Amino acid sequence: MKNPRLAALWPFVLSLLAAAPAPALACGPSSGGPPSAAVRRDDLGALRAGLLAKAEELAERAQKAQANVARDELYRAILCIEPDHKEARKVLGYAKGKQGWTLKKYVPQKDRGKPEDLAAIAQERSSLGVDFERRFRAALGGEGDEGPARLDAQRRELLAVMWFGDDNIELRRELGFEFDEEAKRWLMSEVLAARADRAERKELLERLAQEVPEPEATEVDESGAKTGIGFFSVFANDRVLVCSTGKPEEAKRLLSILHSAPEFLSESFRRSDPTLDQKWFVYDLANPNLRRQFYDNHPDVKPEDRDRFANSAAITFGFLALCGSGDTPANRYDCISLSRVGHYLRQVFGVQVERGWAWAGLSTYLSYQLCGTRLTQWIQDTKYSDGKAKDLGERLMDPKVDWLLEARLLMEDPGRAPSLRTVLGRETKDLGPDELVIGYAFCAFLFEGRRDDLCRILDRMREGQTSPQAVEGILSMSVESASQRLLEWLQAMTGA
Repeated sequence: MKNPRLAALWPFVLSLLAAAPAPALACGPSSGGPPSAAVRRDDLGALRAGLLAKAEELAERAQKAQANVARDELYRAILCIEPDHKEARKVLGYAKGKQGWTLKKYVPQKDRGKPEDLAAIAQERSSLGVDFERRFRAALGGEGDEGPARLDAQRRELLAVMWFGDDNIELRRELGFEFDEEAKRWLMSEVLAARADRAERKELLERLAQEVPEPEATEVDESGAKTGIGFFSVFANDRVLVCSTGKPEEAKRLLSILHSAPEFLSESFRRSDPTLDQKWFVYDLANPNLRRQFYDNHPDVKPEDRDRFANSAAITFGFLALCGSGDTPANRYDCISLSRVGHYLRQVFGVQVERGWAWAGLSTYLSYQLCGTRLTQWIQDTKYSDGKAKDLGERLMDPKVDWLLEARLLMEDPGRAPSLRTVLGRETKDLGPDELVIGYAFCAFLFEGRRDDLCRILDRMREGQTSPQAVEGILSMSVESASQRLLEWLQAMTGA
């Protein structure tokens, strides 16, 4: 019978063909009653070895019988046990390169064998799945033992068993898989959610871009004029006034980004931006050397804030005023977009700079959706980053670099990667590039795959819980288990 609590705890984040090492599974005698830890280890080791042997044997027979669908399912089980299994990788469309196994092209094949051979393979596969599931559950403890450690272990051990039967729908759902009608296969629930979210987000951003009113040339506002700066390009619509020292097309681009921002954020989180119907005043300085003049003379800047503001690429101040500066238009779009997103997160969720993973990671992720770049980085050269951090930081500046792939490669090297628990406890001022990219990836995972959970985590943090407390309380798993799920999601989304 399906365990609803386990299903809620573990929408499993393993790619259809997991590349990360996972505990193996196999066949062997089970003990009666709750076993000791030592007995469990012995039993599980025997079960894993036996299951691997059975899976290899049956996959080979399925290949000969041209039971291609069953063969592929069995190879998926094998990869859960032995991720470096060459034959399984080959059949399932993988190639091995410098970055490990990468999915090149998987073409599902139809069954071509005799009906009686297909039926025999299917029956044996299903029977083995039922038997192994019973044995593993027995080895992992009694039904009353519902502690987090057992739930974690049970999920890992039952994964390979899942691929042994087409009719074990309850087990698949218990492990967090859903059937994709388009692909005609079972996928992780977070992967399906992310794919749907990306398609919907693309449509949303395209619609918002089309809805931006044509900007009108106008005059600098009174407060901006008092700075004495010559704003050559001034445009406005119903939501934004942009005063820029750059070119007219640069001011219009900024106006488009900032006009779309409140609706994008409000619709994405289903929580309205409190400034949705209010006008923002945005000052775009194409010459960063003008910052001191601007902040020394703008009437809404307090004297005690002038030095700090003058050292910031972008800052919100006063009543819905925002100033950004940079050497290139792209840098200015990026830092101003980032500051606008940060204002929303602070006002709606109470996100503070001390919560580095949420402040830097989530604001960078959301800003990227609006402006298409990630040039303003919350990166420090700190003692927490490893010797390769500088190279990573420079690589992240390249707009062609896939941050999710970088996070995956980093996490696949546990000797180099900072733990998720470490990242969750880091303040923004202490973030290294390795910590930033993992925080960014965790935000992407939550935003795309578990949006409601992300909102609840941010709510609990605002109420005073630490980041680890909020994550564990909402996801009902340890931070370490959440980290493993993140890695497996990254592997699915980046083709591992």
